[in-house]
Amino acid sequence: MSKKILIIGTGGTISSVDSGEGLSSALPVEEILRFCESELSDLEYKADVMDLLNIDSTLIQPEDWIKIAEEIGKNFSVYDGFIILHGTDTLAYTASMLSFMLRNPTKPIVLTGSMKPAPIANSDAIPNVADSVRFAVSGCPGVYVVFNHKVIRASRASKVASEDIDAFVSVNEPPVALVTSKYINYRKDFKANIEGPFSVDVRRDNRVFVLKIFPGLEPSIVETVIERDISGLIVESFGAGGLPYRGRNLLDILSKAAAQIPVVLTSQVLYNGVNLHTYEVGIRALKAGVISAEDMSKEAAVTKLMWVLGHTKNIDEIRRLFKTPIAGEIKQHKIYYRTPQS
Repeated sequence: MSKKILIIGTGGTISSVDSGEGLSSALPVEEILRFCESELSDLEYKADVMDLLNIDSTLIQPEDWIKIAEEIGKNFSVYDGFIILHGTDTLAYTASMLSFMLRNPTKPIVLTGSMKPAPIANSDAIPNVADSVRFAVSGCPGVYVVFNHKVIRASRASKVASEDIDAFVSVNEPPVALVTSKYINYRKDFKANIEGPFSVDVRRDNRVFVLKIFPGLEPSIVETVIERDISGLIVESFGAGGLPYRGRNLLDILSKAAAQIPVVLTSQVLYNGVNLHTYEVGIRALKAGVISAEDMSKEAAVTKLMWVLGHTKNIDEIRRLFKTPIAGEIKQHKIYYRTPQS
């Protein structure tokens, strides 16, 4: 029996054509699929399409995340899998937020896009869509990014190249699987984190600010940020994490802020995350009340804080929820649903 999938278009490079003033999203999903027909001739499936948006992903807003999540929620019982075609620039943010909003999905939900428009010769749109369809009919539960033959847990995906075909990496976790020669080769220790019934939870508060620390950052600038109407602050520090207090005392300012709003400390370094127990500057930050982002990607830290803030404004409860693994975004030692090997 063939699997039935829903492919949702949101725009991006994959659907772009030359408008005369640069590439602009225009192609409907149905037309994009025509370019992939030969790659999927061996696969038995049925695809319905939905053009939900058709915009450059730079223009994506939190309200669009809700729209996508609710569409999947409305159609969840009808289809065996879902694919979201998305521009690459904000794809990792959308993927991460959907992994929080779509709780315990028992079916594959895949996000993909391309670095070259679908109509261009040798476009990566063709293999990316073909791989996504194969994975969407695989039955593997959860939210994922499929790109350049890699399957990445949605809460671990991050874009690291603005032009290269291999534009996405899996941060602090190996890819879930590789799609090669029309087969899905899963990581041996991969487990999908499904722990309850499927639900859609789109509550969020996007009034967060990301502050990148650099040597010489003036405390007065940080004070100005904190005085604005923000619900939470994410601080991108250095290496394993810490807050400067010599010469320009950011530690003192952020300590006061942490008593009022959640202050999450992450790293400007892509891999390994923060460990605030290693260095004095990190231990001081912990004592000041900051919340460690552990090994989360920057996209996961931002979207998870938004999602948590949509559920509570109590600092202690925010701290608890933020540190609780929800969608595989933090290293953990729980026993999860075991995905069958392909």
